[in-house]
Amino acid sequence: MLNMADTSIRLYRKKNGKVSVRFRSYLLVETNVIFRLGEYLRDISCVLTFPDGKTMKFDKVSFSFQFAF
Repeated sequence: MLNMADTSIRLYRKKNGKVSVRFRSYLLVETNVIFRLGEYLRDISCVLTFPDGKTMKFDKVSFSFQFAF
């Protein structure tokens, strides 16, 4: 099972007038087998869709792992 938890979006104004968007969320994976999640997330992308239908693709996307037993 996959769950998204504790999601936040922050906007930062840059010196050049543009806006930097920081999206943080936790993907919770419940499983009874061992597998490499990094293999599934190698080609990860992120697109933000606004209520008016416009979309914005994120230039940089990164992730890190934390294990809980």
